[in-house]
Amino acid sequence: MWMLEALVLVGRRSAMARDQVTFAIAAIALFLLAFYLAPLDVLLMNSRDIKATPSSVLVLMWPAQLAFLFLVVLALLFAPVFMLRAFACTFLALSALLYVQGNFFIWDYGPLDGTNIDWRAHNASGFLELFVWAAALLLAPRYASKLWPHVRTLALVIVLLQASAIVVMLLSGKSFPRGASHVARQIDESVFEFSVDRNVLLIVLDTFSSPLFADIVEKDPSIRNALDGFINFRDTLGVSPFTLLSIPTILSSLVYENVGTIQAFMGYALGEESLPSVLQRSGYQSHVITMGTYRDYLRWLPGYDLTTVLYDGDADRESKAALQNWDLVLFRYLPHFLKQKVYRGHRWLLQGFFLHEGHDVLGDGRRRMELAPMQMASRILVRRFMDYASSDSESPTFKMIHLFTSHPPFLMRADGGLLTESEFEATPVSERALAQDAYAMREALAMLETLRALGVYDHTLVIIAADHGTDITKNTRPVYKRRAHPLMLVKPFESRGALRNSWARASLLDIPLTVSRALDLDGDYAGYDVLGDDLPADRERHFHYFNWAGKEFWNIDQLPSMTKYRIDGPVHVLGAWQEACALPPVMTRIEPCL
Repeated sequence: MWMLEALVLVGRRSAMARDQVTFAIAAIALFLLAFYLAPLDVLLMNSRDIKATPSSVLVLMWPAQLAFLFLVVLALLFAPVFMLRAFACTFLALSALLYVQGNFFIWDYGPLDGTNIDWRAHNASGFLELFVWAAALLLAPRYASKLWPHVRTLALVIVLLQASAIVVMLLSGKSFPRGASHVARQIDESVFEFSVDRNVLLIVLDTFSSPLFADIVEKDPSIRNALDGFINFRDTLGVSPFTLLSIPTILSSLVYENVGTIQAFMGYALGEESLPSVLQRSGYQSHVITMGTYRDYLRWLPGYDLTTVLYDGDADRESKAALQNWDLVLFRYLPHFLKQKVYRGHRWLLQGFFLHEGHDVLGDGRRRMELAPMQMASRILVRRFMDYASSDSESPTFKMIHLFTSHPPFLMRADGGLLTESEFEATPVSERALAQDAYAMREALAMLETLRALGVYDHTLVIIAADHGTDITKNTRPVYKRRAHPLMLVKPFESRGALRNSWARASLLDIPLTVSRALDLDGDYAGYDVLGDDLPADRERHFHYFNWAGKEFWNIDQLPSMTKYRIDGPVHVLGAWQEACALPPVMTRIEPCL
């Protein structure tokens, strides 16, 4: 009798052990997916923008990992079998939901650059996600008995599917970032040295439209008076509605038409034939301060990532980059209605909590808005420019400084003070944009005042331009025509006098040739010298429109679609716009699109 009882006891323990193993496999699958595969997947897709090593990303969440494993061990030690099975099926359901959410329920929310998302436009997909999540989490434990025999297999399949996606990206040529030490260099004082003889200063005010500038100077004539010697090219046409492809064109006059990869285009456009590289070979000391996206392509000259000024060192930079990656993980792998908690305007959940919590609370309990990192970096850089600028350079200089003070989110007053959250919500976006752009222009004017104090203002060609326009206008023109109208102000050498307006048909791609001609160099650039006499009054210009391509916009090889427009007349005249042709992605285009 006792032998039979012993065999029954052994059988029960064996069955219990098998159940525990199955539970452990389901738990480990969820653990690997949530804490390893998902963050590595996001890091690999955003490797050009997030400069954190895989180890720094994975280590960051060790408290959450330990807490999860502790709960799993408690369940193994004390939970009865029926609970283990219910937990295992729930873990399996969560793993499946994360995989489906992160790989299939991906909607185009637009650029996550600080602009507000129209969450209501995605409510239909949000309710679909809510139904799927609720159904899976309710039904999995309810039907645990039927699901239980397949838990091990399904858990392993989900892990393998997610891991295979990472392997495919690695085999396609993508690679993980090597860390901050390989891409970040502190901007030293020599960047701010000017020559007493000849300089070129190109200030790019991101997302600053020409129509908004006209409104600003009308409202505040002091800004007009401070632009001594400048010409306002009021009919400037952009080249692209977004920053990605605009900056390479501004520095090279080359325009991407969806031929070949974007990476190859940027490598060529920002290579040895770009304006700053040509000037460097001509004896000019060239420096470019812009987004980290372009840093790897600026191999021919000193190039700096603007956000470098935000960090005390490589370790600080990498930890914040790892936190940024986890915010993106939450945004991608959580359903729609939770995404709204992860990203509110420009404020990210984890970055806001760990980096800014309690920093901007007023005495009465009101909270001020928080600057986006690129905006913070821009303000710091302008102060550094004013503190360290000198006339000590022995060589003529070229400097491009890309600032984001004028970029959304619009949360600053005209004096640079931050709006409170209630003021932000109550103030129309058009008013906020006008005030913030006015402050951005005042920052640029402060830089010019520094040049005057150094005695180099007259010997400096200054261009203040935007990479593209903004969506904020007084009418309802289509978005491509709004973003097509950027700011461009030019102060020639030795130019003085009140701000003048020019209605010449200028384009951002004219900047390299204009600079080259002003310096008496033979640059082989497209476009026209806007300061010369050969710019035709009936010039036909082109604009290349594309929309955000979803989750991998900054890292895709080619655009899903692009449309080339022909503008025969002023930018703001709708009748001047004609669709020239569609530009599908190709590696070689035999028939040119004119």
